Amino acid sequence: MLKIHFLNVGHGDCCLVEFIDNSRVAMIDINRTAEMDKNSVKEIYESSFQGEQDINRWLFEAGVINSSVLLEKAGYDIQLQDPLEYLKNNNITSIFRYISTHPHIDHLSGFHDLITNLNIYNLWIIKNSYTQDEEKLTESQKKDWKLYKKFCDTSNNEIDGITVIRPEEGSKAEYYTQDNISILAPNAALKKEGESNTNEMSYVLLITYNGRKILLPGDAEEI
Repeated sequence: MLKIHFLNVGHGDCCLVEFIDNSRVAMIDINRTAEMDKNSVKEIYESSFQGEQDINRWLFEAGVINSSVLLEKAGYDIQLQDPLEYLKNNNITSIFRYISTHPHIDHLSGFHDLITNLNIYNLWIIKNSYTQDEEKLTESQKKDWKLYKKFCDTSNNEIDGITVIRPEEGSKAEYYTQDNISILAPNAALKKEGESNTNEMSYVLLITYNGRKILLPGDAEEI
């Protein structure tokens, strides 16, 4: 049996895959921001508004009304989910594989707390030279980024009891094949493209189960 949880984290991504038959859990990315970013709020509003689009959007841009008000006008009342609280509420205390698709902060926010509070056995991470403008990061995100770089840049196969692996397109190993995971990306060409467009280095996974196929593409724009 396969169980997939798509969490509402606003912008960015967070997904859990429970491989029930062997009790393994995969977690793909994390975003633990307290509120939805402005671009996502505007996108939801513009796709759902019931009139007065221009004036409400202008008031929002001018800071007269906040995100909550604009979302209320759009009829959107779905609350963001905290991935760590979600794990706790679902009695998930260990992650067999954590997959960091790519190094944008909206896919990394909460990474430090996740690594320090749960048992993580394997970490998938692509070596890359992407740099963050740390002036734009919160103090919490700075910790996330520092820990991410520690795993990204290491030449060791293990850090703090966590196995660091870097599979790419076509990689096969016992645990991938047991869980019917095919790695579609990245490859050498996409990693090179990722130097100018970081989305292109995203992990793209295909999980096949019981005749169904689930594609988990990170922020990939092509494969």
